[in-house]
Amino acid sequence: MIKITELPLSPEDVMSTVYDNDAGAVNVYVGTAKVYNQDKKVVRLEYEVDIDQAIEVIEKIIEEMKDKWPVHHVTIHHRSGVLTLGEVEVVIAVSAIEAKESFAACEYAVEALRKADVIKKNEIYAEGEELHK
Repeated sequence: MIKITELPLSPEDVMSTVYDNDAGAVNVYVGTAKVYNQDKKVVRLEYEVDIDQAIEVIEKIIEEMKDKWPVHHVTIHHRSGVLTLGEVEVVIAVSAIEAKESFAACEYAVEALRKADVIKKNEIYAEGEELHK
């Protein structure tokens, strides 16, 4: 399941979507807006997203995960819009039979989503500077 929203994310809700009686492992990654980056104080994050394009890319990432590992379920929720410090940016949950597979697949999803560059992240610093990722 994929969701991109301006509303706050709940890691617990995302995790509940991947529970499966046949899966022995659930791995969850929660990315949050951090206070400092490169020794600069971050005051807020702004995410710009083409939702249709992002969903298409995330669907492909999930397909790749299922091709590489015997995962049962994958859910990825990502924020868009303006986030304040400490807010949850992204939640990725994966269930699989074994922990090794769920960890590997979850790590793959984190890195693949970062590399896909389909969700544009702007960090706004206290000094007034911006970093576009």
